[in-house]
Amino acid sequence: SPDVYDMVSFGDSTTVLNASFPLPKQAGLCYRDEGTFPRIVAHKKHYRLFESGCSGNKIGDYWHSPGRKHLNNHTRLVTITYGSNDVDTVNVFIKAKSTTSIIASTVDADTWNVMLGRMRAVVADVKKAAPNARIILVGYLPLVDKVCPSVFPLLSYGEVVELQKLRQGVNGMLTQVAEEYHVDAVIPTVSGHGVCAPLPEQWVNTEFENEVLYHTLPGG
Repeated sequence: SPDVYDMVSFGDSTTVLNASFPLPKQAGLCYRDEGTFPRIVAHKKHYRLFESGCSGNKIGDYWHSPGRKHLNNHTRLVTITYGSNDVDTVNVFIKAKSTTSIIASTVDADTWNVMLGRMRAVVADVKKAAPNARIILVGYLPLVDKVCPSVFPLLSYGEVVELQKLRQGVNGMLTQVAEEYHVDAVIPTVSGHGVCAPLPEQWVNTEFENEVLYHTLPGG
């Protein structure tokens, strides 16, 4: 059936953009690049993929995602990547690297609790709609792991720590929900490949236009 997909991916721009393929100027919000991890997985597994991710997506965007209607008994794999936009990671980083003022995240315990509840609801819905699927919550690569004056002169140690907390908080939320609902989690724990790494070891992009800044390169 044309409506049957082996694999459905949900998430934000991490799931649909790859920094080795710069977006054209006229690209729409939900532009899709080659080289993203859902496409690589689908190709290697010979799965028919429905991509339901979109730049800017937050956890709550799952509920009006077009991929929901393609979850069924035939679905074999579902990947979910949400959370970075809920805590505004990229904008916190952009501000931190461009001002001498100390930028602190405004994410508090209540925000994390709301995110946790929303992610639980998403996973419960996927499990119900696609009971035979393997479900994998996919986390985020570390964005920055040190101060690097030669690359970002205004980025302070305190801001590096703040950015690390945001990434670790989101990844921790995904891990917790995966454990609670007995699904899988893939959380990148590598270091030394963030925006401060030398270009050959850089897995997070810093070179292209704003639309694809701080997204994964092929190594990532």
